[in-house]
Amino acid sequence: MADQTGPAGTARRIARELPDIRYTLERLPTLARRLVEQLDEHERTPPPPNRRVDRDRERRQFRLLAGAAGLVAGALLIGLDADPAWLGWLLSAAGLLGLWLGRPPSP
Repeated sequence: MADQTGPAGTARRIARELPDIRYTLERLPTLARRLVEQLDEHERTPPPPNRRVDRDRERRQFRLLAGAAGLVAGALLIGLDADPAWLGWLLSAAGLLGLWLGRPPSP
């Protein structure tokens, strides 16, 4: 084990991976330039007109995810007979509330 993780093993691993490391380092300036260009392009692009709709959708998705997590956690606590027992029921109720709040808007 010491032979694989020690200085000699590390040197062998670096020597073996040197072509990949070299390839990555050669591409790094190009990738960095592309990233900067994309960020610059993103800053010049005006925000979409329906940003409020996107925010509402993100909030619904978060509520659905939090609700599902709360429901699963509550069910696990109830199933495992964890103390205090009311905590599982509380998490389950909070999860159901989160799922209800995250429901899609009615047409």
